[in-house]
Amino acid sequence: MSNIGSSNTNGRRRNGSRRSHPPPPQPPQPEISPNQYVFAAATPDPAQYQNPNPHPYVEHQKAVNIRNDVNLKKESLRVEPDEENPGRFLVSFTFDATAAGSITIMFFAKEGEDCGLTSTKENMLTPVTVPFKQGLGQKFRQPCGTGIDFSMFEEAELLKECKMEVYPLAVKAEFIPVSPSVSADGSPEGGASNSQITKAVFEKEKGEYQVRVLKQILWVNGIRYELQEINWPAIPPPLPYVEHRKAVRVRNYVNLNKESLRVEPDEENLGRFLVSFTFDATVAGRSTFYFHNHLLNSITIMFFAKEGEDCGLTSTKENMLAPVTVPFDEGLGQKFRQPCGTGIDFSMFEETELLEVGEMEVYPLAVKAEAIPVSPSRSADGNPEGGASNSQITITKAVFEKEKGEYQVRGVKQILWVNGIRYVLQDIDRIGNSVDNDFDGNDPGKECVICLSEPRDTTVLPCRHRCMCSGCAKHLRFQTNRCPTCRRPIVRLLEIKVNTGSDN
Repeated sequence: MSNIGSSNTNGRRRNGSRRSHPPPPQPPQPEISPNQYVFAAATPDPAQYQNPNPHPYVEHQKAVNIRNDVNLKKESLRVEPDEENPGRFLVSFTFDATAAGSITIMFFAKEGEDCGLTSTKENMLTPVTVPFKQGLGQKFRQPCGTGIDFSMFEEAELLKECKMEVYPLAVKAEFIPVSPSVSADGSPEGGASNSQITKAVFEKEKGEYQVRVLKQILWVNGIRYELQEINWPAIPPPLPYVEHRKAVRVRNYVNLNKESLRVEPDEENLGRFLVSFTFDATVAGRSTFYFHNHLLNSITIMFFAKEGEDCGLTSTKENMLAPVTVPFDEGLGQKFRQPCGTGIDFSMFEETELLEVGEMEVYPLAVKAEAIPVSPSRSADGNPEGGASNSQITITKAVFEKEKGEYQVRGVKQILWVNGIRYVLQDIDRIGNSVDNDFDGNDPGKECVICLSEPRDTTVLPCRHRCMCSGCAKHLRFQTNRCPTCRRPIVRLLEIKVNTGSDN
């Protein structure tokens, strides 16, 4: 092995230490004359070299944390046409209030001392004060007849944006929370006053006036605060608690296929339409018995129906459309069609009644299927005994939709009543109408999408993705409120155990 750095040609190392070389000579330092300056890192500029653009003094303030009991949402502030007074426009917005108070709408307003507002054109537009109640997400709309007529003013007055004392629009929300104590005369003693003033100007876009908020002022106990918008990521709210329920397995004797629900023209009565659908009934041999003049197994068609207590349905337009009840027999894939002459004439109703959507009490269409399996024994008078150990009523609620000028039906909710207990039927992804014998928990694609080991037994609502096991669902509901499959918000988790055995 050769020696690195050896200076001997024979490969032998010299004895003794290496030769040391003296350091190179340093260049001479220049002398500093009295007229020269030496600049160091912390040396200030000399007087003769003053900075032509000095940095402005930046004020450093600490924000004050104040509870705002009334908050007007600036983005919702707008003007809407007054239907009863053409040419006038009304102010509307949404707001939150933790106590009751009053809102004042004032045009061409000037702020004074002690949270006071003064209208400079009160002779033309009188300020309007409206009381409000406690609540979040309230909608405010100026009373009809009190709005502004833009044609009465010059655009320069409405659209000015510079620093001004008079604002074209000001909204004052004020309330005085009362303490639980009561004065000697019996009236409640007042607490801390709180007022919020929102100042805005008008803007013209595509010939229409819009509202733009410039400033929001908060007065608390006579002290004036100016609300600032901070460009900082908002602190995410705590994740909502997601309810985790276990599904109840109930044998359904009558099942209406929602996808088959439709209306068909009545050939014998032009202009009327009949309800039709397919359904399954598993009640064996007990289909059209009458018991105390009541039809045991029957289907009822009801328009504009309202659900009451104890699985009752009430028609709100019974004088125009009487409910129709028809018996049915046992069988799968049966076709139901409403009897001729009992259908609906859509021209008799407003479209707003027929096409109503959202959460509602009255549904344009409801189908009630009732099944009461009876025992084969009969009473002394020959009627079947009501050995109904499992009375069932299935209610399908639907709305109408208009597509290409024709009305369609869409089922929105199905309710199942079993022995007086109300269940809401849910459509679950990856279950469909399969029976227990077709389900194999070891099939590929049946594992939980999170742990990839346990079978999927938990469904996310309202998106209906059956994608998790119950163990992962218990941890997920405290970490996020998004579905692992579609990322939609989770409202509820439903645990469903599918039997692989042969028990009924």
